[in-house]
Amino acid sequence: RRDIVGFYAWQNNLSLPQDFYKIVKELAQVGRIGKNTSVQDIRSSFLEEVLLVYEDCLKDSKQAKDYLRGRGFSELGIQLNRIGYAPNSSTLRIYGLSSSKLEENELLSGEHEYFSNRIIFPIYDLRGNLVHMTGRYLGEIPLNIDGGEKYPRYKDTKPHLNSNIKNYLIFENKIKSYSTHKPLIVTEGFPDSLSLDELGIQVVGVLGLEKIVSLFKNNTELEVRLQAVCSILSWGAVPHP
Repeated sequence: RRDIVGFYAWQNNLSLPQDFYKIVKELAQVGRIGKNTSVQDIRSSFLEEVLLVYEDCLKDSKQAKDYLRGRGFSELGIQLNRIGYAPNSSTLRIYGLSSSKLEENELLSGEHEYFSNRIIFPIYDLRGNLVHMTGRYLGEIPLNIDGGEKYPRYKDTKPHLNSNIKNYLIFENKIKSYSTHKPLIVTEGFPDSLSLDELGIQVVGVLGLEKIVSLFKNNTELEVRLQAVCSILSWGAVPHP
């Protein structure tokens, strides 16, 4: 997708990041929302704009790419899963995204954007719509005077309407395509889930215990019949794959 953005910019004699908003308006089809579109779908469309910015920023960050490669992610896996990077707290506005829209979606407070110096992982619903993002802080987290970490290691987008990130699973959008004759691995967090997905393993990642309990207690919610939970991984101090 970052290549698509670059090609569109070249073809139309536009520059990055100054004209980025013009580019994503076309690529994300902003402004083509029908009158019957839900509020959640409108939010999803705006989050697509935001994610395109973070995807574009990742290609210029050696530190972020080194971290991802160190965790075993391939370049293809990074692109297919649309992993991005938020370098600082003014990134989205530099790319021309509306401050009012950012505030409306709680991605801007005062002069500070919600994500800064974080690897960005997207969250999709069952329909494949982008509904949330989570950001992993890159590097060592500064400490407070009391010795506690100044920032959370992972930071999720805030609940919106009835949509909370804990209501979803990592790779929930892939569940309908999974075979009921193959095992499903349930793991914790993005790195493990993405690593197993790259190996071609059927996997979902836990974002909230309520969701995973409902999935296996009554999985008609996701319109798929799973035979059994094969594994639940809890690595603790053991190195991640």
